[in-house]
Amino acid sequence: MSLSPIHLIHLRVLSRKLHPA
Repeated sequence: MSLSPIHLIHLRVLSRKLHPA
C-alpha cells in the first residue's frame, strides 16, 4: 500500500472539513 498524492490531498480535505478554521 503506497500513499499517493491524491490520498494525501483527500486526507487534507477531510482534516479541513473536520477542523474548519
